[in-house]
Amino acid sequence: MKKIIFVFAVIVFIMAVNTSTVNADGTIDWAGNGSKNLPCANGGHWVLSPSFGIEAPVTLTVDGSDYPMEQSGNGSWSADSEGAIDASVVASVSFTGIGDDQNHLQLSHCNDETPTNTFTPTHTLTPTSTMINTPTPTEPSKITKTPKPTDPTETKVVKTPQSTPPGGGGDGAPATNFPIGVVFLFTGLGILVFLGRKYLMKI
Repeated sequence: MKKIIFVFAVIVFIMAVNTSTVNADGTIDWAGNGSKNLPCANGGHWVLSPSFGIEAPVTLTVDGSDYPMEQSGNGSWSADSEGAIDASVVASVSFTGIGDDQNHLQLSHCNDETPTNTFTPTHTLTPTSTMINTPTPTEPSKITKTPKPTDPTETKVVKTPQSTPPGGGGDGAPATNFPIGVVFLFTGLGILVFLGRKYLMKI
């Protein structure tokens, strides 16, 4: 009988120890994680991560004001507090479930700031040479004229110029370019010769 009582006492002790280390519908106090972000003029963004054994509802309390937390992925919960906070802020999370010692509350960043996870390269590559691709000029295409084919039935008519006889006019008519003065000259000479002979005969 004593042995059974001893075993039962050991079991109760173990359960009591586990109960003291695991929160059941309990509260997680803020331990200063993320305090480097303080002060915040417009409140802060709080994250409960990890959140093993925690179920809704989960409530964030900051300086006596409660804010419902929502799941934000990867087993974490988050909420934003309002109003200015500094190093004297008191924050905690109340939850439903058995909880876990690994769960903790942290201040991610101030509401008026954006978390910056930027990578700054330590080595800058400076180009030493620049390759320029110069386009090769394209020679304009030559247009070749194709000679028009000659119709073998086509006959070219060659006009032969007609020769005009000297002193003659066109269309076989005699030339009329003989000077009229010469005609009168010969007529006058003939009359004189005729009159001269008549006079000599009379003598």
